[in-house]
Amino acid sequence: MTNQKEIFFFMPLLSIGGTEMVHLDVIKALKVYPVKIFIRYSSNVWKGREYSQSTKAKQEGKAMLTEFKEYGPVTFLDRFLEAPRLGRMIKKIFIRFLAKKINRSENPIVIFWHRESIDFLIDKLAPHVKIIDIVHNNSNNDAADSVYLMNDWVPRIDKRVLISEGLMKWIDPLYKEVGYSAAFKDRITVINHCVSFPFEGMITKHNDKMHVLFIGRDSNEKRFQYFLEIIQELIKDRLPLEIHIVGPDHTDYPEVKSHQINWYGTLSNRALIEQIYRKSHILVNTSSSEGFPKVIAEAMAFSCVPIATAVGDVSSQIQMNQNGYLTSSTNCVSETIAILKQLHSNPEELSRIAENCYLYAITKFSEERFKHEWTSVIESLG
Repeated sequence: MTNQKEIFFFMPLLSIGGTEMVHLDVIKALKVYPVKIFIRYSSNVWKGREYSQSTKAKQEGKAMLTEFKEYGPVTFLDRFLEAPRLGRMIKKIFIRFLAKKINRSENPIVIFWHRESIDFLIDKLAPHVKIIDIVHNNSNNDAADSVYLMNDWVPRIDKRVLISEGLMKWIDPLYKEVGYSAAFKDRITVINHCVSFPFEGMITKHNDKMHVLFIGRDSNEKRFQYFLEIIQELIKDRLPLEIHIVGPDHTDYPEVKSHQINWYGTLSNRALIEQIYRKSHILVNTSSSEGFPKVIAEAMAFSCVPIATAVGDVSSQIQMNQNGYLTSSTNCVSETIAILKQLHSNPEELSRIAENCYLYAITKFSEERFKHEWTSVIESLG
């Protein structure tokens, strides 16, 4: 193919989480194009040095790396940018080499998420290099993120892809505040998540025992401790529940003991994760900050009803009492407990909302739609 577009995909780190899965989905959707993948850090440094060197972090990275390598070569940039022994001069040489490699491509497209994955390189890219930025969440709490989102890099970014519609409500006023014209706003597009669906279609679940799921990183913003408070209160009230916890490790919470709790730790096996979705009636999300978590979309596809804090873009995707439930961020523990008790006593209501979840997911999160929309973005860049 003459002048075929070549994709250079930059991301800050490898970990097992919704953000990384979205990146993998994008690369899969664009697999007809040659792709090279660049990862800023070889471990999850955002959780601190101790965690980044732990066995768990290394297992997370290894599992995800195998999947990414199926679609193109992977380069870890911290080998060159962070290694003290190389010296500043060697680092500069490597940055020039990487910029030259991209600039020499006839039809290069750089896709990135988060400023740290590309801030060392963006001003060295030639004008013919097209740049796409993926925005996952509202970064009002991060001043540096806000600078690049609404100021410094806007004129250089050719397309800005938001992972859900609600983010436009946040980013649009920022553009107006800085004074960017409508032409810059026209570069923004929304592409919702894609997820896998049960091969047999909508799942009907038995209601003899309610299965409740938590899936996510054990990080501050996920507030896993709140989920533990919720389930411990329900267990104390002797509700017949089965609890499934994916992500957090039981060894970090030895004081939490109950035969009703199934701890899975970090999982990369998608078939096993889908088995857990299949048996789960309810997904609980207690986050203090989100864009739109992919786990909510995945849960809906498997007729698993989300109960989630109304943060980020969650409230634009969940309609209260229709395809899930929303709680306030400040009172999510007490409100989630009340909703779970209500659904336990009303299985017909739970089944109705579970069906709505599946129907909503079919219209919003199909792989075909995702592939078409991402391909359209790439082809629109000339």
